[in-house]
Amino acid sequence: MAWRTQRTRLTKGIKMASEVAAGGWELAKKALPYALTALQIGGNIGGRHYGGKQARRQQEENERAEARAAMISALTGQRAIAQPQLMQSPAADAFGTMANIGSLGMNLLPYMPRRVTNPEVAVGPIQDSGLLSGVGRTDPNSPYS
Repeated sequence: MAWRTQRTRLTKGIKMASEVAAGGWELAKKALPYALTALQIGGNIGGRHYGGKQARRQQEENERAEARAAMISALTGQRAIAQPQLMQSPAADAFGTMANIGSLGMNLLPYMPRRVTNPEVAVGPIQDSGLLSGVGRTDPNSPYS
């Protein structure tokens, strides 16, 4: 008998989870513009923060390379060319990608299909106004239809 109560609890739990998931999906569809905007804004803020750090590090590395080249030129009497390393910031790249995804999603949002389950509920009852009554209809006796 105990296994039957466990089974009914499990099926009730599955039904509740599916109802919650369906409601969550509706909420996610409604909140998509807000989520994409937050993604874009957060990516821009983080990208600029870490991009600024990357620019400062690159400037410091350029100055070190120039000083190294000047010292080598002074010691050897020959011309030395500064060769700074390129500073990379994975965090700036990640935030930039995040901002690009948000921007792309916002640009594609108007083109995403909105599924209407019942067209009469969405736009009201469909009525024939009679203005386009002959459009799209074929007459087997007419050579032009």
